[in-house]
Amino acid sequence: MLKKISSNKQFDFYSANITTELKLPLAERVSAGFPSPAEEYMDLSLDLNKDLITNPSSTFYAKVKGNSMVDAGINNGDIIVIDKALEPANGKKAVCYIDGEFTLKT
Repeated sequence: MLKKISSNKQFDFYSANITTELKLPLAERVSAGFPSPAEEYMDLSLDLNKDLITNPSSTFYAKVKGNSMVDAGINNGDIIVIDKALEPANGKKAVCYIDGEFTLKT
């Protein structure tokens, strides 16, 4: 469960709960044709906490408000993972604090 820590006109901010481990099955491939019964067995797993959160103490989530990033594939209501310990990189998406407001930019 996400715990809301603050809100503004662009985002609802939530703390990251990384104390739980949830391993989800990962399909090696998805067939666009006739599926094979052997593909139902999956021995791979994916732990999103482990794979998405590098710096737990500086990571939190935000629920996006608005449609300014739709062309970049980020829609109103999407949950984004934010690691404030990472430096912004040219051409990458970043949450920025501009004119007293947080905003998501590329």
